Amino acid sequence: QTVVEIAPGYAPAWLELGRLALTIPDLSAARDFLSEAVTHDPENVAALSLLGDVLSRGGAWPEAQACLQQALAVAPVDLLLTCRLANCCVG
Repeated sequence: QTVVEIAPGYAPAWLELGRLALTIPDLSAARDFLSEAVTHDPENVAALSLLGDVLSRGGAWPEAQACLQQALAVAPVDLLLTCRLANCCVG
């Protein structure tokens, strides 16, 4: 966590912490880290997509849909995002 202490606005570091938390898995920590990544880089498609996934796993469907829609606004031709959003909507 040294990087986020030195440069707390560096979104890629928060994204990596979120990915690491998913490997444990610690969904709560992943959600917090990924939320920080999105706060500092609201067009980070990877962070938005992972955050949407984490939120949907936790049953937070409207929030997950919002993240995935935000990601699709940045990357409108991403078929994986489109599939994740569709799955989230029927969740």
